[in-house]
Amino acid sequence: MRRFTMITAITGALALIATAVAIAAVNWTITLKPSTSWPKATGSSQYQSQGSQRELQVEVEHLKALAGQHVNVFVNGSKWASPAVSSLGIAQVDKNTDRGQSVPTISHGSTVRVRTTSGTLIAGGTY
Repeated sequence: MRRFTMITAITGALALIATAVAIAAVNWTITLKPSTSWPKATGSSQYQSQGSQRELQVEVEHLKALAGQHVNVFVNGSKWASPAVSSLGIAQVDKNTDRGQSVPTISHGSTVRVRTTSGTLIAGGTY
């Protein structure tokens, strides 16, 4: 009987841990809204987190006038990345802690802003 009680307790504890891990997993996507300076810009940001792994992706399109230049991506007011704009007018960045890259922890209220190197807002959004 004691062995059965111990196995039941361990099984219950493992079920609680599995539930907590499943709840801790995050997969959020937001739309980045264009600024008045770049009204045709479209974009999105996706954040995924599970355990100690975090991944953040940011993409903005319709920036052909900036082709070959860099833009700055700010997360919660801090500069996070400076991707180059492709010849098609797309700037994108994808970083993952599993690749040893720096990824901020995102929570509700976190902001993402994409700006020109001179500081003009292109697009932004809030998680």
